[in-house]
Amino acid sequence: MEYITKEENNEPLTRAWQKWRFSAPQTHLWLIKHWFSASTFVVKIATFAKPKNVSGNFMKTELLTYFRQIGIEEKDLHEFTKLLKVKTFKSGEMILQLGKTDNHLSFLSKGIVRFYVDKNGNDTTFDFIFANSFYCHYDSFYSRKPTQFYSEALTDTEILYIDYNSLNDLFTTCEFAKDLTRKAVEKLLEKKVKRELSLLTNTPTERYLNLLQEQPKLLQQIPQKYLATYLGIVPETLSRIRKRIS
Repeated sequence: MEYITKEENNEPLTRAWQKWRFSAPQTHLWLIKHWFSASTFVVKIATFAKPKNVSGNFMKTELLTYFRQIGIEEKDLHEFTKLLKVKTFKSGEMILQLGKTDNHLSFLSKGIVRFYVDKNGNDTTFDFIFANSFYCHYDSFYSRKPTQFYSEALTDTEILYIDYNSLNDLFTTCEFAKDLTRKAVEKLLEKKVKRELSLLTNTPTERYLNLLQEQPKLLQQIPQKYLATYLGIVPETLSRIRKRIS
């Protein structure tokens, strides 16, 4: 049986995280308001250089598997996938800087990406993106304003993306683009609500165990200092949790 100290169970989230987290109801309203505007749906990464088009063989692996899981058939993907480009990042390389505007919708095909804020040298991670998922700087794309956080490649990473103009054009010619938008929003909303509920109802140990169950191998690739701030605790507390469950 595992025991949790009173101090650990009541350990407050860091101030930086408190600033960035949303309540579950607010998350629903915010995402529904801003994500379901098909005419302005855009996302991810304004700093790509020398992109390459995605090969058909690649489409038949990671992306095809993802689309099948959300109920979209291969025959509906041609117009979308022919516009995709690919960019790779080395471990530790910045993907999008604070103050830049996010201009692309991205699919993480390989690797791990983290979102974080940095206030007075205090680095606080508030989200991890794992392979085979769409993602974005969601504070930037709908408003076309500079993002207020960073994204960084935690491992060697490969990202597929479609640019703003191409995606906008698809909305007028391809019903699939609207369907993709809706399903991507649903996935993101589901993830964020789950995250919020976990912070409100689970202990730090339970949050760690849940993440360990979801990503057992990839979790070992995340530095402890980043994982601790994501869980709302200090690295020393995370070390104690790991020792108790090992």
